[in-house]
Formats: sequence, C-alpha cells, structure tokens
Amino acid sequence: MPASVRFDMPPASRAQVPRQRPPVQNVGGPAPSNGVQFMSYQFGIQPANGEVPSPQRRRPLAARGPLAPPGPAGVMAPPRAAWPAGADRQATQPPQFPKAAQHDADLRLAPPARIDAAHQLQTPVLLNRPFQPSTKSPLELPPPPGGETVVLPLPPVQSGDLRFPINLATALRLADARPLLVAAAQASAWSAEAQLQKAKVLWVPSFMVSTSYARHDGPIDFNQGINVPVGVGIYGQPAPGGFGKPLNQNYNWFLAGVSLYQVVSTTDVIFQPLAARQVLDAKRWDIQTAKNDVVLEVARSYFNVHRHRGQYAGALYTVQEGRKLIAKIDALSKDLIPKVEVDRARNLLAFLEQQSVSARENWRLASADLTQVIRLDPRAVCEPLENDHLQITLIDASRPLDDLIPIGLSNRPELAANQAEVKAAMVRIRQEKMRPLLPAVLLTGWQTPGGMAPQASIFGTGHGGKLNFWSFRDDISAQVVWQLDSFGFGNMALVKRRRGEQSQAIAKLAQAQDTVAAEINQAQAQVQSAAARVVQAERSLRTGLVT
Repeated sequence: MPASVRFDMPPASRAQVPRQRPPVQNVGGPAPSNGVQFMSYQFGIQPANGEVPSPQRRRPLAARGPLAPPGPAGVMAPPRAAWPAGADRQATQPPQFPKAAQHDADLRLAPPARIDAAHQLQTPVLLNRPFQPSTKSPLELPPPPGGETVVLPLPPVQSGDLRFPINLATALRLADARPLLVAAAQASAWSAEAQLQKAKVLWVPSFMVSTSYARHDGPIDFNQGINVPVGVGIYGQPAPGGFGKPLNQNYNWFLAGVSLYQVVSTTDVIFQPLAARQVLDAKRWDIQTAKNDVVLEVARSYFNVHRHRGQYAGALYTVQEGRKLIAKIDALSKDLIPKVEVDRARNLLAFLEQQSVSARENWRLASADLTQVIRLDPRAVCEPLENDHLQITLIDASRPLDDLIPIGLSNRPELAANQAEVKAAMVRIRQEKMRPLLPAVLLTGWQTPGGMAPQASIFGTGHGGKLNFWSFRDDISAQVVWQLDSFGFGNMALVKRRRGEQSQAIAKLAQAQDTVAAEINQAQAQVQSAAARVVQAERSLRTGLVT
C-alpha cells in the first residue's frame, strides 16, 4: 500500500530544484533539521512478499482502478491522505495543492503529532532470505567483450637458445632418476649396509694362508733353553778343550701353512650389529629425504619457470600496448593533448622495456636452476607445456596448523632418520657398559699375535745354507680374555663418550622437529597467500579487460 506521508512543497521552477531523491525516513522518528527542495517525487512500493512484479504478471490497466492525476510541472499527485476532504478523485479533476505563502522554502516532513494513526507509515516485514547480489547493480562490471581471459602468445626463443619443451610429470620423473643428491644418499646407504654385513660376521674367524722364512746367526737355543757351553759338543757330548759352538752359527727356518684366526670382543659381536642396523635405517630414510627435497626443488624450479615465462609474456604484451599508446597520444597531441604527455608515455615505454628484459633474465635463470636439478643440457631453455595459469592444490588452505603439524611430524623421513640415530647411540652405550663383563676370544697359532700364525704347516730347518730337515707341524692356541682398559677408567670414559653422542642425537632430533614445524607454518602461509593472490589477480585481470 502507498505510504501516507505528507510533504509540503513550495512552488519552484524546474531549473532551481536539485535533482535527487528524498531520503527515506520513518515518520515516527525525529523531524529533520534541514530541508531540501525537490521538483518531483515518486515512491516505488515493493510487495510484502519481497517479489518484484514481472511484466508477465502485471495487471491490465483497466483492472487497476482510477489513477491519480499528474500534477503540474511533472509533480506526481500526493497520496490519498493529502487530498482535501470530499474531493472527487476523477481523472479529469485536478488536485488541490497548498499555497506557497503558507510554507517555508525548505521541504520539511510534517511533525509526527499532526499525522493520524491511520496514516502512519507501515514498515515492511523482514524476510528471512539469503542475500543475493542484484543482477542489475551498477557496481558490478559487465563481462569483457572478448571473454575473461587474455590469450598471450608465448615469448620467443632467441637464436642462440636451445629450446626444451617439458611438462610437470616429466620433470618429476627425472627428479627421482637423475639428481646427484639422491645418488649420494644411496651411496651412503650402501656403505651402511656393508658395515651391517661386516658386523653380522664378526664371530666368524678369518682363514689365513701364510708362508714365512727366518734366518738366525749366533748361539742357538735347544728345547731346554741352554746355550752350548765351552767344552761341550753340539749334541751334548764332552769335548775337553773345546771352545763350544761359534757365536755366528747360522740357522734357517721355513714355514708354509694355513690357519683360522680370530681375535674379537664378545660385546662387539652382540651389540655392533644392532647399532649398524639402526645406522642403515637412518641412511635409508635419508634416501627418502633426498628424494623429497629433490621433488620439492624440482617443483619449485618448474613453477618458477612457469611464473617468469608468464611474466615475460605479459611484459612483451605491455610493451606492444605501450607502443600503440604512444602512437595514439602522438596523433592526438597536435590538437588535444600537450607534448609532455608524449614524453611521459615514452618514459613509461622505456620502463616497460626494461621490465621485459628483466623478465627474460629471470626466465633464463629459473630455467638454468631447473636444468641443474634434473641434470639436463645446461644450454637448454625450458618451456613448460602447460598454461601459465596452471594451479595444483594438494592441501586445503583453510586447514588449521593443529591438523597439519602432527601429520608432518609423523611422516617426515628426516625425523625417522634422527630417531634411528638416537637408537643406535643407545645401543652403543649398552655395548660399552658390557665390555668389561664380556670376554674377548682369541683363536690363533703358536706365539701369535706376533709369532707363527699358521696352525697347520710344513716346517723345514737346517744349518748353513741348507733346509734338510722337513716335517709337518700344527700349533693351535685358544684364549678367553677379560680386559679392563686402563684399570677400568678407560671403560668409564668410553661410556661417557657414548652418552655424549646420544645427547647430540637427541638434540639433532629436537632441532629437526622444530624445523619441520616451522616449514609447515611457512608452507601454510605461502599457500594462503597464493590463494589470495590468485583471487586478486583474477579480479585485476577482469577489471583491466573491462576498463
């Protein structure tokens, strides 16, 4: 229903009246303190259900009833309450307007006390409907005539460049096969595996094949350890007046045989394989860490190539548009635009050309980084085959850190490698604690170490330059030895050393955990910033295309 509001309007000409709509104000509120003159008034009443009538649902003109007659000078007739009492509302009868002398020059609302209760303004009922932007809003920009995207030609490759087309899938495959960082980590794992194999066979004795020759000059010893005295023959018979054997008597000794040799500590046999197993696990986790680092580096380098290549294409496009702008300004400068605007446009074009050169440099640098990581021809200039607006979303940007940090701490391979190093340090501590309690086992030949190593050999001896006495002999020695290094103080020092290594491993693990948490925080910030920049870039692109 129409609002029953009375406006006092002094007569005024069309040229003196400002053209603006009256402010919508509840008649029950305070009266305004200032007035504005208006030429015409028109109120659009919306139905209570909030629907805007469409042309198909409009009622015929004959079914709407009599219309209010138009006022003079285009002024709409006031509502029904403003008509004089008893007036016949016919289309041929003009309305009665108040005189200008009875009112001020300002437009004022009638005081609330003068308005009848039946003529109060009825406030529409609020609708519980979701907000929907108007499709006819003047603030909403229309779509550009050429679409919402700009198709830019790819930047050209110069004559000295080696063009190398590549896509993301190929780059990631090469990240696992060619980088030297992964090869170095694999070599470290092979070395650790060899150390584990060696530790597993510490209890197995060594097999030796040896030969030795010895010559002795001077007095010799018999089995009794008595030298040949003066007056005694070589075989012990009395030799009165004899001077004994000469001091420079020569003697030859030859051995050739085989033996099983073993000198090992029992604590090493037990605990060293356990520690080597943990070291191997750490090195294997390092391989996965290297692969993850290489994949991340390849992805970063690849998308850097994407970004700088796109910036270079955009820079070339702006240079072309800048040249067109200079031509247009130069053509208009004769009559409409001052000469200084031409100089400004030329300075802008020079700046854009510098930006294009820098963009090409960044593209070449990013391409060189990518070829270095995946070991391609260093002369190659990588050209991504995907579009420059390629987006790959792995993790939702709205996911909180409370969910991401536990996932990272439980799945990062470098943390598993550090945990394995801590376990290896704990095993070494137990190894040094048990060293004084567990014996060392020695399985050697005769007078070894440092003597005859063969346990089964062919033995030959003789005087002078002869070896005329040959025989077979065996010499076996088995020992079990308990040892206290430096009377036990050396063992205490070894235990202290292993505890220090364990503390270092624990500190390294804690540092790795802090690093992982910080990297997750940084990655989330980068993802959120990238998502916001994408929205802003799309908005800027659409605005730029329209304007």
